[in-house]
Amino acid sequence: MKKITRYLAAALFVSAPLFSQEQLRILVLKFTNTGTTNSDWIAAGIQDSVLNDFKKLKDVVVTTPDDRRKAFKELALQEAGFIPEDQQVKAGMVVGANVLLTGSYAAVEGKIRVLARLVKVETTETFTSTKVDGNLGDIFDVQDRIVLGLIESMAAAKEKAFTPVTVSSEEKGSFGKNKVNLAAY
Repeated sequence: MKKITRYLAAALFVSAPLFSQEQLRILVLKFTNTGTTNSDWIAAGIQDSVLNDFKKLKDVVVTTPDDRRKAFKELALQEAGFIPEDQQVKAGMVVGANVLLTGSYAAVEGKIRVLARLVKVETTETFTSTKVDGNLGDIFDVQDRIVLGLIESMAAAKEKAFTPVTVSSEEKGSFGKNKVNLAAY
C-alpha cells in the first residue's frame, strides 16, 4: 500500500504543473489608433473581430461587450478613450479575466499595421504579441490573422501559465468565413 501511495504522490508531483495551468479568460480592450485620425472607425471592428474569433475557440473564455460595459461602469470608467493600465487591470479583475488583449493600429496611405498583445492581469506582463501588416482594402483579412498570430506566438513562447490553446482546422476555417466587399461601404 505504501508503494502505491508513493507512486501516486510522485505522479501528482510530476503532473502538478499541468494542474496549475489556467484556462485563458480574455478581456478584449479597444485598440488604439496611432495613425491618421480619419481611421478611428477601425478600432471597434478590430475589437469585435478579435472577440468573435476567440469566442470560436473551445480553450478560451472571452468576456462579452456587456461584461466589459458592466466592469467599466463599476469602475466609473468610460469605454471610449484611453484607459490607464492600472485601471485596465482592475477592469480585468472585475470580469474575472486573467488576460487582457490590447493593442494599437496605424493606417497610413492605404496600408495598415496592427500590433496586438496579451497581458497577464495579475502582473501586467506582456507574455505574447503579434504584428499583422496588410492593405487597408483587405482589413477583414488583416483582422482574421490577429488571433491566429497571437496563438502561434503563444505556442512559440511555450507559455506555461495557461492551458495551451489549440485551433482545429474547422475553427481555423471559420475565421473570416463571412467575407464582405469593402466597396459596399
